[in-house]
Amino acid sequence: MELSLAPYAWVRRGSDVAAGFLDEEGAIAMQPKVIARGEGRRLDVLGSVLTILVTGADSEGRSTLIEQTSASGSGVPLHVHTNEDETLHVIEGSVAFKVGNQSFVANAGTTVFAPRGIPHEILATGGRPATVQAFIAPAGLEKMFEELAALPPGKPDLSKVAAICGRYGVTFL
Repeated sequence: MELSLAPYAWVRRGSDVAAGFLDEEGAIAMQPKVIARGEGRRLDVLGSVLTILVTGADSEGRSTLIEQTSASGSGVPLHVHTNEDETLHVIEGSVAFKVGNQSFVANAGTTVFAPRGIPHEILATGGRPATVQAFIAPAGLEKMFEELAALPPGKPDLSKVAAICGRYGVTFL
């Protein structure tokens, strides 16, 4: 879907160039993107289905938006990011979270903020799949997920998983 961005009389050239909203020629630097339900780049990452909706290329490195669907009993074990903050929104199902020293079950509609440097884990519960949307800032982890999706199917080699994640500043605890 194409959106028209012109004309924008409210744009102030000097301050908007400095803020990154415009390029040096005065054109809007980033373009809007509309992703309909079921669209996006789907990846099988260690048993979960990830759909990459917004990438660093879309946001000039500012953020990534990913939707993750995991079977009950699966998810992401305790880990910590050195570079990114994550805002996680439960779309459907139930998810057991551990964020710092807090442990709780979150149902659809719940939003959880996991800042960089704070250990956290995410586990689908309740006997059915759960879907979580993750807003990650700054961008870049979508590349990690692409590398993880390229691993051979079957039981993952955890040393390879740890090495890939480590290159992106993610450590499992």
